[in-house]
This record gives sequence, structure tokens and C-alpha cells, in this order.
Amino acid sequence: MRGFSVTRVTLYIITGFVLFYLIFPIFVVIPVSFSSASYLQFPPPGLSLQWYRKYFDRSDWIDATWLSIWIACVTAILATILGTMASLALVRNLEKDLGLGALPRVPLSPTPFAIAEYFPTPGVTPFHDPRQHAVALAYIVVLMGDCAPTGDSLDLAWLTPTEAAALAATSEMSGGHGVVLRQALSHLGIPV
Repeated sequence: MRGFSVTRVTLYIITGFVLFYLIFPIFVVIPVSFSSASYLQFPPPGLSLQWYRKYFDRSDWIDATWLSIWIACVTAILATILGTMASLALVRNLEKDLGLGALPRVPLSPTPFAIAEYFPTPGVTPFHDPRQHAVALAYIVVLMGDCAPTGDSLDLAWLTPTEAAALAATSEMSGGHGVVLRQALSHLGIPV
């Protein structure tokens, strides 16, 4: 049996408050929707379907509902198409960019750990690229297996977390690459 630490108990309490905050309005809105009053009030004085009758009698509300359903369907279809195209592009270039034995473990919902804005003028941000202005989303993807890029596809350096922490502590990396590396290590919980 696992023991409970203060951190775990605090996390459970905060999670409980957040869930209560998100779910509690449902326990107010649903009973109010069945109210017999001529205006919305809580607690309802009696039960009635008058608000639902008014909703279904108004064509502008029904039109708005169908528009919302149509937008949701189009969004779901476009997200599926774009997500499938992105996954096919990753798989197609995986062997060339990372090697035949590389097995990336991409999370279902990848979230960047940092957003770096590179400027051609040094000193605006810690990120500098003399060629262009760019915004980079930085992700951490765990790679399993053997990573051996073929050809000249990517310029990669494979480091263990200890080697990366040692490199991040030096000033060898220019253009803000060291800042991104330190942010990645901090995101993983590795002290720099």
C-alpha cells in the first residue's frame, strides 16, 4: 500500500475543488431549465417544460443549434484529415530522419514545453537567428530503439540527460539553444 504524501493529498484537494468548480453549474442549470417560474430562478418553485417548449417553438434557436452541430461535424472531419496527414508525414520521414530502428513515443495530445521566438536582431530575446524571424514550438518526444539518421537529413546530437545537463551548464550553445535545452531539462525534472 502506498503512503500518502502532503503533495499527493494537496493535489487531490486541488483536483477536487477544480472538478467541483467545473461540475457544480450543471446541478444548477438543469433544475432551473425545468422551472415553472416566468423567469429563471433557483431553486425552481415548480416543474414545467415551458423553457423547452419556447426553445423548440423558436426557429432562430433551432437554426443556431443546427449551425453549431454543422460546425462541430466539419471541425471533427477537418481535424481527422489533418491529424491523419500529419501522422502519415511523420511515418514517411521517420526512417530517413531518425533511422530505421527509432521508435518515437508521441503523446496523444502533444503540448510544447516552450515557445521560442527567434529574432534576427540579437538581444531582443534570448533566441537569435541571423537568417530570419521565426517562432518555434519545442516538444519533448521520447525515442526508443536505435537512432541513426541516414544521409544529411538532420543535424542531430544524441545526449543522455546527464550529458545534456552538463552541456546546458556551459556557454557552448549559442542563439538560445542552451536556453531551450535548460527549459527541456527543467520540464523533465532534471536539475540544471
